[in-house]
Amino acid sequence: MVLTQSISTHVLKRGDTFTLRLARPVMLGDKTVVPQGTPGFGEVIDAAPASALGKPAKLVLAARYLDYNGAHIPLKALRLVAAGADKVNTIVALSLVPYVGILAVFMHGGDVEIPAGTDALAKLAADLGPDGAPAPPPAPTTPTTTSPGNAQ
Repeated sequence: MVLTQSISTHVLKRGDTFTLRLARPVMLGDKTVVPQGTPGFGEVIDAAPASALGKPAKLVLAARYLDYNGAHIPLKALRLVAAGADKVNTIVALSLVPYVGILAVFMHGGDVEIPAGTDALAKLAADLGPDGAPAPPPAPTTPTTTSPGNAQ
C-alpha cells in the first residue's frame, strides 16, 4: 500500500479517514485478481497532537478496505511506523536548572507527520475469489442432533 495523502497529528483526529492505493497487484497464482493502483481507505483510531511538557504526539491508524469493482475488500494489520520525538527527558533535565525550568513548560514534543507516498503493509482480511471479489464465507453446518431416549 502507498499513502496517497499526507497524514499529520495537526490535522487528523479520531474517526477521520485517509486514502491509500495498492502499490502492487494482488495475485492468485499467476493471475491478477486486484490490480495495482486500486484505491483503499483507512481510519484514524486515535490521534493527539504534541503537547506541553514534551509529551509526543500519538497517531494510531487502521487500514479498512480496498474499493474494487464496487466491492469493499476488507484489510487488516496495517504496518506503518512513525512517531513524534519524546522530549520528556529534556524537560526533566531543564527543570533542574533555575529559571530555565519555567521555559520548559512551553516545549512541545514532536508531532507525527507522514508524507504522501509513504509505503505501508496491509493484509487482506478475507479470501478473494478469482474475480477479486471477497469469497463468500463457508456455509454453516448444522449439527445433527439426536433426541435422547427415554431413560428409566
